[in-house]
Amino acid sequence: MIGNTSNIHLNFEIRNNEKTIADVKEIIEIFLKENISLNNWGLFENPIDGCYCFFNSKEHQYVSFVNYFTEDERFVPTHLDEDSIEVQSDSIKHAIEQY
Repeated sequence: MIGNTSNIHLNFEIRNNEKTIADVKEIIEIFLKENISLNNWGLFENPIDGCYCFFNSKEHQYVSFVNYFTEDERFVPTHLDEDSIEVQSDSIKHAIEQY
């Protein structure tokens, strides 16, 4: 996942920023719980604190994770609705289908 992140700033953050490292590890656990291979997935944007956007370069799939929808600040997959409003998804697969 780290190797697929081409943005120099994000690549640095994934490797050196303790908060980013912890956040991405938590998100990786979500991928693994849903039996989704990490191959070809990379972090492509961190637009605001608590939001990480990932892209699968081979399948041209997108999914975002945010931690501000839950009281315990756990990350959940999200998608954008027809009005570009961020909506919590039931799973990564559901979020991907909605993009």
